[in-house]
Amino acid sequence: MEIGFATKAVIFKEGKVLLITKSNEEEINPNTVDIPGGRLKFGEMPEDGLMREVIEETGLKVQIIKPTRCWSFVKTEKNFQLVGVTYCCKFVEGEEKLSHEHNNFVWLNPKEVIKGDFPEWLKKEVSAAVKGYDNE
Repeated sequence: MEIGFATKAVIFKEGKVLLITKSNEEEINPNTVDIPGGRLKFGEMPEDGLMREVIEETGLKVQIIKPTRCWSFVKTEKNFQLVGVTYCCKFVEGEEKLSHEHNNFVWLNPKEVIKGDFPEWLKKEVSAAVKGYDNE
């Protein structure tokens, strides 16, 4: 059995949030909608790992506002559990340049995500981040 730790980012830019689509190369849930982030490297602080992952996956620099959710999921068929923290972030600079792990991106109004045809986990992430962003 293995346990990993990851960080995720709900990034706000001009009132919209960034969604990315995983490529078919991804080992966990390929070809699905996602938000930027990934696993920590050994010895890395969560915020540093998040900043690294966001730049690697999107080419964007962000400002971390605050953590908004803690989550966990288990892949029993792989004897793997991933535990993570999602952070509400604000776009600072850069242009979208996706890594090989992703093949599409879109900026959407948070209400479109929360009320749209998206996975429940993503709706929860965006909803929690909106509260964190509004209370900043």
